Amino acid sequence: MDALRNPVPAFANRPAAAQPRPPAPVEIQGSRVTELAGLAAVFAQVALIALIMRNVGLEPLAFRRVVYIAAVGFVINHLLPLRFRPRFFTTLSLCSMVVILGGTIDSRIPDLALGLVRTGTILAVGAMVIGLCHLPIGFWSRVALLVVAGCAIAIFRAGLWESGGLAVVWPVLASMLMFRAIVYLYDLATSPQRATWSHAGSYFFLFPNVCALLFPVVDFRTFWQKYYDEQALVIYQRGAKWMARGVLHLLLYRVVDRLFMLEATAVTNGAELVQFVVCNLFLYLKVSGVFHLVVGMLLLFGYNLPETNHRYFLASSFTDYWRRVNIYWRNFIMKVFYYPTFFRFKRWGQTRALVIATLWSFLVTWALHLYQTWWIKGEVAWSWPDTLFWTSLALLVLANSLWELKRNRQRKLTTGHYSAREAMGLAVRTAATFTVIAVLWSLWSTPTVGLWWHLWSLADWSTVGWGALVLASVMLGAIGFEVLPNRGPRIAATSKESHVTSRQFRLDVLYGAVPLLVLYSVVHPQVQLRLAASGSAGATDLNALFHVVSEKDSDARGQGRGYYENLTSQDEGAGQYFEMMNPGQGRRYSQPTGEVEGVHFRELIPGTQFKHHDWSFATNRWGMRDRDYELTKPAGSVRIAMLGSSQVMGYGLRDDEVFEAAIEKRLNTEHSGKGGFEILNFAVGGMSPLGQVWLLQARVRRFQPDFVVFIAHPNDLEWSNRDVVRTLRKRFSLPPAFPLEIFDQARVRSSTPEPFAVTRLRPFESRMLAACYQSIVDECRRMGAVPVYVFLPVPMDLPLDEKNTAMLLRLAAEAGFSVVDFSGIFSGHEPNELTLKDQGRHINAEGHSLIARELFDRLISDTKIDLFGQGAGISRQDNLK
Repeated sequence: MDALRNPVPAFANRPAAAQPRPPAPVEIQGSRVTELAGLAAVFAQVALIALIMRNVGLEPLAFRRVVYIAAVGFVINHLLPLRFRPRFFTTLSLCSMVVILGGTIDSRIPDLALGLVRTGTILAVGAMVIGLCHLPIGFWSRVALLVVAGCAIAIFRAGLWESGGLAVVWPVLASMLMFRAIVYLYDLATSPQRATWSHAGSYFFLFPNVCALLFPVVDFRTFWQKYYDEQALVIYQRGAKWMARGVLHLLLYRVVDRLFMLEATAVTNGAELVQFVVCNLFLYLKVSGVFHLVVGMLLLFGYNLPETNHRYFLASSFTDYWRRVNIYWRNFIMKVFYYPTFFRFKRWGQTRALVIATLWSFLVTWALHLYQTWWIKGEVAWSWPDTLFWTSLALLVLANSLWELKRNRQRKLTTGHYSAREAMGLAVRTAATFTVIAVLWSLWSTPTVGLWWHLWSLADWSTVGWGALVLASVMLGAIGFEVLPNRGPRIAATSKESHVTSRQFRLDVLYGAVPLLVLYSVVHPQVQLRLAASGSAGATDLNALFHVVSEKDSDARGQGRGYYENLTSQDEGAGQYFEMMNPGQGRRYSQPTGEVEGVHFRELIPGTQFKHHDWSFATNRWGMRDRDYELTKPAGSVRIAMLGSSQVMGYGLRDDEVFEAAIEKRLNTEHSGKGGFEILNFAVGGMSPLGQVWLLQARVRRFQPDFVVFIAHPNDLEWSNRDVVRTLRKRFSLPPAFPLEIFDQARVRSSTPEPFAVTRLRPFESRMLAACYQSIVDECRRMGAVPVYVFLPVPMDLPLDEKNTAMLLRLAAEAGFSVVDFSGIFSGHEPNELTLKDQGRHINAEGHSLIARELFDRLISDTKIDLFGQGAGISRQDNLK
C-alpha cells in the first residue's frame, strides 16, 4: 500500500514484464493427431453454440458474429507459435472491432470504411488514456489527468458536441475504459513489473467487449498471470463449457422473461406477488449468460480467467452471495477500495476497519453503478429503490461479516462429507438468504418505494403456499448442488486440477457436446416446422416457446424492470449502438408513450417535443401527433378523427410529411366554401383494433367527431390476438360484443403464459377481430360519427395475401364500416422506393404523399362517406342510415 501513498514512476527501476509462459504439456498427448482431434472437439462445441444462437435468435446479429469470429480465430491462434499468439489476439480484436463497428442500418454487410474510422477513434482515445497511466509522474497526478480526460470524453458522450456517425463510439469506449483504466492504473502503481503497450492493447481492447457494453471487470494482473497457465486444450474446453452455460442462462432468461415475468403494476394477488419477486431475481440470468459467453471466448485464446458467477441463487449467507454473484466486480471492489481502506484504518482496530471498509465499498459500488449507467445510457436518475437496495445489502453483508469475525468463523478451505444436521442447516440458510435477496431485488426492480410497499399489501395465504414451494425447491437445490457432490472423502479444494488425463478430457468433451447436440436438434428449424405441422397442443406450445425465445425485445419491456434490464434495453441513450448491433434492420425510432392506468395500452405523452436522429416529433396538449385543437368543435365545421398505428402517426417522418396533415390542408384550401375541416390524428404506434375501441371510448368521444376514419393494418389479426391475451391476463374487461366462449374452446385462462395463449387462440383470430371491428362501429354510432374503414398495406409486405386481405375487408363490411380498399394503392411502385430504412419498414414521405392524394380523392367522391353532405348540415342520424 506504500505504492499508493508514494507511488514510483511507471518506468522507473522496474524489471521488464515476464513473458507469457508456454502452454503446459498437453497430457492429451501421444501425437499431433491426438492434439488436433482435441482441438476439433472443442471447435465442434463452439460451432454448435454458434448454430444454436443463430437458430434461436439469441442476442443481436453483431454478438453472434463475434462468436463466429471466436470459433475460427481460436483454432488459428492455437496453431501459431506461442510468441505470436498475443499479437494475433490483439490483431483479431482490432479486426473484429472494424467489422462490428462497421454495422449500418442499411445493410447486413459491414461498412469497413466506417468501421475503420470508428475503430481508429477508439484506438486514439484509448492510447491517450493508456499513455496517461504510464506517465512518469506521481500516482495522484495521473489520476487527476485521467479525470480531466474523462470529462473531455464526457462532453461527446453527453452530446454537447455533436459526433454524428461517431456517436456509437462513446458508449463502446466507455465500456472498455471506465473500470479497466482504474484497475490498470492501480496495478501499475502496485506491481513491481512493468506492463508493455502490447499487454495494455490486449487488455483494453478485448474483442467481445465491442458487442457487450455490460462487460465483466477483468483484472489486468490476473489477465496476464493466467495466460496459458494450464494445459491448452483444458483451458479451451473450460471456455466452451462456460459458453454453453451462458447460452443456457440466456435461454432460461428468455423463458422467464416471456412466460412468467410480471410488471409491478400487473400484480393483483398473493400468488402473483411471489411470481413477481422470484422472476425479478431470475432476470439476472441475462447478465450471467452474457458474462459466461464473453469470458468463455477469452478462455479460447488461452486467457485462463476465473468464473464470473457461481451458483449465486444457492448462497448460504449474505457474504457468500457477495462472493458468488458477479465475482469480477467483487474482486475489483475488494482490490481497489476495500483492502486499501481496511489496512489504512486497521490501527483503529479490526472491527472498526472492517465496518469502515465495508460501508465505503458499498457506497462506491452504488456510485459506480450510477456512473456506469450514465456512460452506457447517456443519462442517469437517482432513485430511492436503488439507494435502499444497496444500503440494505451493505448492512446485511456488514452484519454477516461482523458475525463471522466475532465467532472467529473459519471459511471452509476443504470440501467433504456433510452430516445430516449440517446439510439441513445449509439448506435452511440458503433458503433464508434467497428470500431476503429476492425481496431486496424486487425493491430494486420496482419504480417507486410506494408501489413496492403496496405490492406487499396483496400478500395472502397463497403467498405463503407458493413461497414455501419456491423455498423448498431452493433447499433441494442446495442439497443437490452443494451437499451431494461433496459426499465423498474430504479432499483439498482447488480451483482446477493441475493434471488432466486423456480420459478426463474425453469425458469433459462428451458431457459438453451431448447436451449441445440435443439442444441443437430441438431448436433446428426443420424440427420446429414439424412440430408446428403436427398440430398437437404440446407440440404447438413448444413451438410457441421457441418462437418467444427468438422474439425481439420491445422497448417497453425494459422500462421500470430493474437496473440491469434498463441498462441493456434499447432506447434513446444507446440507440445508435443498438442499430449497429442489428445491421441491415434499419433505424428504430422511439415514440414518447406512457402507460394508461386501468388498461394495458399505451398513449402518446401530451406536450412532448424531441428529435431522434433526423425525426422530429411533437404532440399537442391532448396527446396527438398533430396541431393543437380546441375540445369543442367549431360551428359549421366537419371534424374527422383518424385512428391507426405507426404508419398513420407518421413514424420516422417530419410533422409536415404525414398524409393526415396534407389532406387537412388540401381540404381547407380547395373546399373552403364547404365549411372548415379538422382531421385529428389519434394514431399510436402498435395500436390494435382492440386498442382503438378503448381509444374511442376514452379519448375520441369528447371531441365529437363527424367521421371516424380507421386506417387498418395487415397485422390487425395478430395484434388483436396479442392485446386480447394481455387484456385477459390483466383481468380487464373486453367489449360486450366479444365472444368469451372461445377462451374455453382454446383452453386459455388468465394464468396461461402469453405466448401459449396467443398460439392457442390463433384459430379464433378472425372471430376476435370481427368482435373488435363491430365494437368500433358500435362506438362510432353511439357518438353519432360515420365509421370509415381504410385498408392500407405495407409496401414491403407486397404482394399481399389475397385471401387474408379479402377476409379483412369482408369482416369490416359486415361490421358496418364504409370500406375503402387501398390494397392496390402502391401498384407500379417498387417497395423500396416508398419505405424508410427503419426496422419497422414504415412508409416514407413519398408514400405518404401518394396516400394523401388517393385518400383525399376518395373522401370527396365516395357517396357512402358523403363528406360534404355532412359538412353542409345533413343530420347525423340520416347519414348513419
